[in-house]
Amino acid sequence: MSPFQNHPGGCASYLFLTAALVRLSLLSAQDVVLGTGNTCPDGRIKVICKDGCKKAKEAAPENIMNSKWRGTEKSKNWPSDCYFCDGVPGCTDGVWFNNHEEGKANGDAAPLCVLPTWDSGCDDDDDDGGVGGHVDFLFAGDSDISRWPDDKRNEVSTDSVNEGVGGWTCQTLRKEIPAMLEKYTPLWTVVVCGENDISNNGNVDKAFKNFQQVVKLIAESGSRVLYVGTKPEPLTQNLHSKYREYDQKIRDFANSISGLADKPPLVMVDSYKGFEDLGNPLSLYFWDRLHLSGEGYDYWTEWTSDAVDEADSGSLCTVWQSGECTQVENNLLL
Repeated sequence: MSPFQNHPGGCASYLFLTAALVRLSLLSAQDVVLGTGNTCPDGRIKVICKDGCKKAKEAAPENIMNSKWRGTEKSKNWPSDCYFCDGVPGCTDGVWFNNHEEGKANGDAAPLCVLPTWDSGCDDDDDDGGVGGHVDFLFAGDSDISRWPDDKRNEVSTDSVNEGVGGWTCQTLRKEIPAMLEKYTPLWTVVVCGENDISNNGNVDKAFKNFQQVVKLIAESGSRVLYVGTKPEPLTQNLHSKYREYDQKIRDFANSISGLADKPPLVMVDSYKGFEDLGNPLSLYFWDRLHLSGEGYDYWTEWTSDAVDEADSGSLCTVWQSGECTQVENNLLL
């Protein structure tokens, strides 16, 4: 005989307790549950790597499993590690992996939480969740990237890798970038290409079409693009009108795709106009009057850092010039 049967209301209490125990048992049996805010319920832990986040998505309840994988970010405004959005203002629906060390609660965005014994595979990954050498920043493109000094590049991010190659065109980068993205899974990809395309054949439209494909591949990987524009280099004055035409196409492109995500997928630093603002002195260039000097890279580093910092803080600016926003989303400021 159950002890509850000798207590007033014992049967109802017994049934209530039994149902609660069943629900608790079912909950504990689930591999993946949602937390609240920026924390997990007792007995659960966050998923601390990107591949584990993808794995947790596939083991989660159906509404989460059937949602879209949105890639990686580094934002102080959303829950850290693996989290899910569904109808949350300011967050695109789906599962995200946030590399920010702390993050914070934001509306109904919810962490994906697992049992400590659940095999997420994170122990086999890098500390920050990457596979095969994850980095926050991938620098990719032509000689202007390959010559970017490491100490200055590290001012943008100490967690970066430089894959620039002298002579590369946007067409070359379009072929090579998929392997880089798979290897490094960057949060940001800093791209410099186009001058060699234009120098080789003078075809601005072809260079731009290849650039668009590069951006498409990067955005599909979950990374954002920071494009540093052409230079008014003294040696190639015969190409400057085409450089300006090419950069204008990229300005318009950045503006046109800015509304396709909650954060602009392409941000541009207008290097050409920035150097003109400085008077374009020869001191910005190496002795060949083609590549940048240390002073030139100082400005690129400063402008890139400012643009990325603002973008990571939620800025919707798509084009920066001399450290100032000149174009935001679908509106022109200048």
